[in-house]
Amino acid sequence: MFGERKIGVIAFSMAGHTAVEMSATDVNIDKMVLCAPALYSRKAQEACFGDPFSAAIRETYGWKDSHILDILKQSKVERLVLVGENDNVIPKEIEHEYSKKCRDNPAVFKVTFADQDHLLSGRTTTDDEFANEVAQTIDQFLSF
Repeated sequence: MFGERKIGVIAFSMAGHTAVEMSATDVNIDKMVLCAPALYSRKAQEACFGDPFSAAIRETYGWKDSHILDILKQSKVERLVLVGENDNVIPKEIEHEYSKKCRDNPAVFKVTFADQDHLLSGRTTTDDEFANEVAQTIDQFLSF
């Protein structure tokens, strides 16, 4: 054991679900950045990756039984949720659920980037300007 240490985690899309789950058991995780995070049903989480998983994540509102929602509600890990306002991959209902958790838990913050898609790669500014904006947002949040 190396003693107490603080860990910051950055996860994107599918990895957002996994990262939140990780934070429930790893006491060293202090802060987390979730970019366009997904939520999966218990059925999807238990499915083998491939066709069974794809079928499970496409079930309408299947994500509503996700245990991740409970973790988000109860956890003290600080989380920054970054989303693009034009994300057409993650259902808006999931984004709204994360937003609700942001309101219900003072350790969860949300930033919505205007004119950005799921990959946060919209072309409303130059690539370098937007990349710097995202990097600065993350850097400020993760500063320990």
